[in-house]
Amino acid sequence: MTNIYRHSAENHHHLSVGAIIVNDKGQVLCHHHLETKHFGPVFHDLYLLMRETVEPNEALEAAVQRGCLEEMGAEVNIAEYLGPIVAKFSENGREIEKTTLYFRCQLIKLDAGLRDSNDPESSSVLEWHDTDFLIKKSADQARELGRADIDESAILQRLS
Repeated sequence: MTNIYRHSAENHHHLSVGAIIVNDKGQVLCHHHLETKHFGPVFHDLYLLMRETVEPNEALEAAVQRGCLEEMGAEVNIAEYLGPIVAKFSENGREIEKTTLYFRCQLIKLDAGLRDSNDPESSSVLEWHDTDFLIKKSADQARELGRADIDESAILQRLS
């Protein structure tokens, strides 16, 4: 079955879930990509939260927990829904509208050995950062790279 939530030649929309994983110190777990081709061209020094495409017939909560485990090796409890970010980007001359539904999550266990090596995000370095650092970094990198879909600053601001 084709994933109806992933953009394709026929579908110009994309649905993902995102997780803001918070530790006991109030820091947020993120991907730090020293270099990635995940978004087409090579990007350097990119910071992102966990984001995962929803699979057909998958509950949103299950997608969050699957994404946290596959991308970060993190087992989490979902604490609350924080809201969406809707952004547009161009791919192969087509405009794609991406909606990401974000959840604040509490970390239960982190084991990098549980990361799925087939997941493109598994090559990132996992880092804990203060929210203020990530808000500024997210807005700056989106502006510098011209990719609104990687600006997660608005959702991070909701943690304050």
